[in-house]
Amino acid sequence: YEEGGICYSGTLPFGGNSITQDISVGLKTPVDVAENLKKKYGHCNLDEIDPTAKIEVPSVSGRPAQMVPRQNLVAIIEPRIR
Repeated sequence: YEEGGICYSGTLPFGGNSITQDISVGLKTPVDVAENLKKKYGHCNLDEIDPTAKIEVPSVSGRPAQMVPRQNLVAIIEPRIR
């Protein structure tokens, strides 16, 4: 603080990076893909996700792309946020 106001603030990306790493492992996808999935489809409350919603996890190392329930992604994120 300076003269009663905030003069500098910043963030440390540790939490978000940990979630991305866990998504990468859980969905068996590279970290950059996991980060994109987190940003595009991530949510922190499993109860608010349509149980029929699916997301596409892109192909990796010759493996075909796969459609997985969005709940799988959110099930990885939710406990880490709590």
